[in-house]
This record gives sequence, structure tokens and C-alpha cells, in this order.
Amino acid sequence: MQTPLVAIGIAALTAILTGCGDGDEYGTVDSELEEARAKWADAELSNYQLVVTSGPNQLTADGCEWTTVVENDVVTSAVVTLGSEFGCEPEEYSVERLHDLVADLQAEVRRFDASEFGKHTLDVDVDARGVPVAIDFDLANGDDEELAYQVDLTPTR
Repeated sequence: MQTPLVAIGIAALTAILTGCGDGDEYGTVDSELEEARAKWADAELSNYQLVVTSGPNQLTADGCEWTTVVENDVVTSAVVTLGSEFGCEPEEYSVERLHDLVADLQAEVRRFDASEFGKHTLDVDVDARGVPVAIDFDLANGDDEELAYQVDLTPTR
């Protein structure tokens, strides 16, 4: 069962989060992100392959796909497996890096939380292990900073 949350955050099991500029709700959200980090630590998965896929964007019509291999909690391989070199910069994704990305996106929403900016979007789905499996972000400022990621994690040992 999914739990809808207002503001930005990460919930237990799978949650759908919608962002808005209401600063009163950020304390709860920060604790949800910490809960996801704790679940990931408890999962004790140190060997996995992570595939992060983004949809088409302003730089590449194909979107991007990054495949990262993590062994003993260290990124050992990170390649762009779909998309142009111009639009898909190399990234070393790990679950910890995805948690940091969500925290960075939270900070962006906070930075523009005044009502004149409008309603922002940050939707994050998290699985039972604390892995962000989908991230959808868009500030209401009209800039092209949209981000939509799908994440697939496969344990390798």
C-alpha cells in the first residue's frame, strides 16, 4: 500500500511524494529521508548493479541510462549505456548517491519555497530496502531542470 505525502520526503516501503513550497512540513520530510537511509543500511547490500534511466530531455531525445556496479560498497564500474555523450554526462550512481540527490532536490525546493514561485514537484518512490526507485522533480519556475529517473537495483551476491 502506498502512502501519499505532501512536501518532499521518502516513506517506508513505497511512497508517492508530491512537493510544494510549504516550509512547515520539512521536518517530517527530513526524518523520512533519514528513515530511508537507515533502511538501506539495514538491508546490508554492498554488492549490486544499479541501472538509472531518465526519459527524453532537452539535451537528448533518447533519454539516458547509466549502469553502475558496486562491489563492497565501492563503485567499480559506471558507464552511460544509452544516450548521447553530450546529453548524458557520466555518473557514478549508488544508493547513497541517490539519497544525496533527493536531499539536494529537497534543498532546491526549499530555496524556492516562496509562494510566487508556485507549486514544485518532487515525487519519490522508495522500496522496502530504502532504495529510491523513481524520482520526478520539477521546479515551478519554468526553467528546464526537470528530472525523471527510474531506478532498478539488482543484488549481485
